[in-house]
Amino acid sequence: PCTALVTSFKDLGNWAVQATVIDVKRRKQIALYMLADVGLAKMASFVPIRGTVLAEARLPSRPMVRAASFLLLLSALGLHAQQPGPRTWEPRLLGSLTIPFQVPRVVEHTTDRATSLPWAGVTLGVGGSLTYKDRWGIAVQGTYAMQGYLLWVDSVCYDLYHLLPRAEVRLWAQPEVHWLPSDTRLRIGMGAGLGFQTSSELRSTEDPFTIVTREPTQTRPYLAPELGLMHFDGPRRMELGLRYLVHLDRSPAWTSTASGPDGTATYSATDDHLALVVRMHFGFPRRELPTLPTPAPALSGRSADTLTTLATSRSRITLQLWDNAEYDGDTITVLLNDRPVLVGHELTHRKHRLKLDLWPGNNTVRVVAHNEGRVPPNTASCRVKLGQGRKELLIRTSEVADQVMVVVRE
Repeated sequence: PCTALVTSFKDLGNWAVQATVIDVKRRKQIALYMLADVGLAKMASFVPIRGTVLAEARLPSRPMVRAASFLLLLSALGLHAQQPGPRTWEPRLLGSLTIPFQVPRVVEHTTDRATSLPWAGVTLGVGGSLTYKDRWGIAVQGTYAMQGYLLWVDSVCYDLYHLLPRAEVRLWAQPEVHWLPSDTRLRIGMGAGLGFQTSSELRSTEDPFTIVTREPTQTRPYLAPELGLMHFDGPRRMELGLRYLVHLDRSPAWTSTASGPDGTATYSATDDHLALVVRMHFGFPRRELPTLPTPAPALSGRSADTLTTLATSRSRITLQLWDNAEYDGDTITVLLNDRPVLVGHELTHRKHRLKLDLWPGNNTVRVVAHNEGRVPPNTASCRVKLGQGRKELLIRTSEVADQVMVVVRE
């Protein structure tokens, strides 16, 4: 178990936060200093001697690097990832590739023709994510965007790319829907962040026009709703989706004026865009807890009837087990290929999810009754998700008779 102490102080006009994480088991202290205004302060390493920190960090008065607040989260994720065994909260490193599509606005023109066309760009990002039971999650991410624009004035067409960093916090939910494969979830999310840009001016020539592009110094907040899919691959997760980023500050991010012998044309854009997003979440390796072999229930003297035979191309299937009749205390054990995967589970009206990893070929799923409840026999409703489809079953067992499902992995 770890405890955390957070204090704040003011130094040379910059607010800073000191977060001290104390590992009680190892009697260590790790202190991190981070500017609260998204700037990066100096991170110091501390040598623990009997629980005393023997170093100190000097905060720079002018932080030179922005959009790095996610480093504090990553440090906490690294500490959490060292815990052995299965984790309810799962930390991961995050990398993303975004293809934004945007179109500028024609402000005014005195030329014969001035139009703008949709154009693509590219955005790269890194950060960290934290998910809770693969149901919802939060991510902190820094990105660097190159947003492309295509401008047309008279017979001249020129492209323009706006470069800027962003910092973002994102929340999402992953509801399970029956029409998706068992290893894929629907993903609904919302991002909120800041875009940072500094004043600059660029002059270029596209004969016969002289083009002047200007951007002001701004820190612009934005929101970005998302809809997509999350695919599970062991400890890794992959996202594919669409997002629309809209800035709350509606002032132009840049203006570009093309001047020629026949007049001028002025364009601007807010950097709002629709984007295709691909993200990869890389899980930390787990230290498995030592386990003792689970004793299998005594099967001697019990019969086993084959309930059904199913076929799938998936390496993993999902079972949902529950009691859809009167709750009477039915208790079961489930064995996959004669190995217990669920022992002494009491059936209720709440569906219990059980994921099974299949061998190539035939796999047997045997349901064993520990009792018959108040109303015999022991009955369990079962929904088997095989990827593209699902099968509804009613399992009836007793203290002397079991039922078996055969699942063929093709």
